[in-house]
Amino acid sequence: MDEPLTREKLASALVNELRYEKLSSLLDKPLGKLAVTDEDSVKNKADVFLVMKLGLLQDIGGEFRPQDAVTRAQAAIVLMRMAGLQGKTDQPIAY
Repeated sequence: MDEPLTREKLASALVNELRYEKLSSLLDKPLGKLAVTDEDSVKNKADVFLVMKLGLLQDIGGEFRPQDAVTRAQAAIVLMRMAGLQGKTDQPIAY
């Protein structure tokens, strides 16, 4: 069954692609405090915190909206932002 890609699932996929899973697992709530009004609805706060700090995903009107489906256009924008990180991260980004 094809499920839509949500913003929260995309955040986790980006953390995996950047190989930041260990860093994400080390973040506790005080370090990973989200600056969004719907923080309580975000299950994987550390992944969302990382991708927002990296500028890959942004809030929408002060909310993260973790369950919103990601469109192809939005995914393309995120991939372009990720390309901009090439050479600035600890490891090369492989697409």
